Amino acid sequence: MKNRIALVLSVILMLLFAFGATGVAKADSLLDEVVKRKVVRVGVCLDAPPYSWKKSDGSFDGIDIELANMLAAALKVNVELQGINTIARVPMLVSRKIDVVICGFTRTLERSLAVDFTDPYAVIGAVLLVNPSDPRSAEIKSYKDLKGKTVGGTMGGTSWIALQRVAPEANMISYKTIADAHQALVTQKVVAMPTDSVMGYDQQRMEPRHFKVVGDFFSVEDICIGVPKGDQIWLNWLNLFLHQNQVEGKIAPLYEKWFKSPAPKFTGRY
Repeated sequence: MKNRIALVLSVILMLLFAFGATGVAKADSLLDEVVKRKVVRVGVCLDAPPYSWKKSDGSFDGIDIELANMLAAALKVNVELQGINTIARVPMLVSRKIDVVICGFTRTLERSLAVDFTDPYAVIGAVLLVNPSDPRSAEIKSYKDLKGKTVGGTMGGTSWIALQRVAPEANMISYKTIADAHQALVTQKVVAMPTDSVMGYDQQRMEPRHFKVVGDFFSVEDICIGVPKGDQIWLNWLNLFLHQNQVEGKIAPLYEKWFKSPAPKFTGRY
């Protein structure tokens, strides 16, 4: 009998250790895994300046790259940058091939069904980009002028989704990459392209002959760090990382450097 009681007590103790007082099985957070691995794997955009892009020498640049380096420094680990396109952001997180996505990632209700998002580190809006070298662009002053017009954009992008909502009668063609959509606009295969305000004005500055922003914002978007779903410890740490760097005045200069506009003033949680 004593042996049986001792065995039962041993099993109970093992279960308590495995599941904790809440009855929920304990699992290592990505925070623990990243620190032990001494590497944080960050998904960054291949072709989305000024967020991030891959240069001809193989290195990356942009605000998201600086933020990724700040993250690694705060964790006291190395950073491993993995170039991805916008379509791959959610699948790469769901499969846990990367620890975070820092790639001009807008949080939406639909995306939040599959992944989690931090508080935002930037706030932007969706705008319309036209090619001033294209004679047809003179007819387009805003998204309201797109009825029957051919418009190109990237699959899964929030600007693309927002334009579908406000201009349902436009003839919309989707491209796999931002670079492909830009090329379609330059070669006049499409007459307009939805994009976020930061990227739109950046393209206008770099190539005013082929890119021009027209009209007002037709959406407002929070740009956040994406993380695998259900890891509250990792999410809490990342939110504190953003909050602390915002309070210490380290994120606003990055915003102004790369976006060429005053940083929004955040108070408390973003």
